[in-house]
Amino acid sequence: MNYKRLLNILLAIVLSSFAYSSETVSVTGVVVDSDGKPVKKAEIELLTSKKEKVADTKTDKKGTFDLKDLKPQNYYLNITSKKKGSAMVLIRSWPSGNIDIKDLKVTLSEKGEKQKSSFGPKPTLSDDKIGAAPALQKGGALAGRKTKKPPKKVEKVSLSGKVLNKKGKPVKKAKIILFDENYNP
Repeated sequence: MNYKRLLNILLAIVLSSFAYSSETVSVTGVVVDSDGKPVKKAEIELLTSKKEKVADTKTDKKGTFDLKDLKPQNYYLNITSKKKGSAMVLIRSWPSGNIDIKDLKVTLSEKGEKQKSSFGPKPTLSDDKIGAAPALQKGGALAGRKTKKPPKKVEKVSLSGKVLNKKGKPVKKAKIILFDENYNP
């Protein structure tokens, strides 16, 4: 058995988990008042799910804002204006297939409007491809990605292990995707 090849495959698995977690996304949008007019200088705070501040900005004179280079994770977008009110947007991330949020429209009100959004459509797994890579909906991060043909000389390698949750309990029916060194499933 070629241990160097096995080591490369294991390293690719570990690195692929970091590669997808290091993807970045952005959130752009406009803040309007209850009459639909842009709100300038509205304060925007991006908070983690634990309410820790990640970034902040203010809207420009057209009411637009842009938050870039964000890790795809769940966020709260807290928007306030002293004269126009407030709003909170819950932004959800997915295990894979996260894309930028463009043209998010947030309406401020005195009672503080709440709305939900996500980093693109939820990735789907087709039932006829159990054990295969997830088939992402249009616009996913892996959509349109070209996969390379496998090499003509094929080496057989076996991997074994357990999938455990945070409490150390086994996960039933976990889907495992093996990536090569070029991040191809």
